[in-house]
Amino acid sequence: MQSHISLTSMWYQIRHLQVRREVAVRKKTDDAPAGLVLQAAAYLNLAADSLHNFTDGVAIAASFMSGGRGLGLATSLSVLVHEVLAQRSQSQVRAL
Repeated sequence: MQSHISLTSMWYQIRHLQVRREVAVRKKTDDAPAGLVLQAAAYLNLAADSLHNFTDGVAIAASFMSGGRGLGLATSLSVLVHEVLAQRSQSQVRAL
């Protein structure tokens, strides 16, 4: 019976430490201003979107230069469809 009491006691001590750690983590995240996190995310999104659009433009320009008008228009159409579908899926994710 002694081992059962000590195991139960240890379990309660471990659980108490876990709860204290969860409270400390919550306090740390509550201390950080939410606007700062959103602002950083906005800048990262802007940088990623800019790089993505730049590479789309490079692909379209390269296809016009190397393959002529037909390949350029096909690439432009595929990039357009890709962007429309990507924006649609992003707007549905934001709605959640």
